Amino acid sequence: ISLRSSKSALWEIRKLANAIYDALPNEHKFIFEKCLPEDEG
Repeated sequence: ISLRSSKSALWEIRKLANAIYDALPNEHKFIFEKCLPEDEG
């Protein structure tokens, strides 16, 4: 997720990575919180 959500990734890929993260159950999101940029996590 960190590569897919970085500012240098295509916006389509960033949007998809964020949608996948948003679809995760809340109890699993902590696993990926440090992978997202500060302004998106």
